[in-house]
Amino acid sequence: MIALSFLANCLIAFPLVMPMLRRSDAMDAAFGPPSDARRILACIYGTIGLISLFSLFCIAAGYGDFARQIAQTLLPLQIIYKCFTIPAVGLQSVVVKTNIGVSLLHLLTLVSVTL
Repeated sequence: MIALSFLANCLIAFPLVMPMLRRSDAMDAAFGPPSDARRILACIYGTIGLISLFSLFCIAAGYGDFARQIAQTLLPLQIIYKCFTIPAVGLQSVVVKTNIGVSLLHLLTLVSVTL
């Protein structure tokens, strides 16, 4: 489950970073027009993606305990900030709907790690 959460982070974050940094109709519709805030969010997504990629390499190299420690820090952070988007933005946003799905995956991962 940990690898699945890290893989999901990579598959979601990496394709978003460059379009968020540039002008893109799809990104404008989802995240608003280009702004400092959107570029900062792209940097946060990129960081989540890089940490997740590093964690996948740790798992592959036999350092699963280290990856588990990363998951126990990164995933709750993601769950909390993604849940905060619900009252901040509203359920009509496709980004918020995606955030809910990712939060549920990460919650399941954390439950499976602690059992």
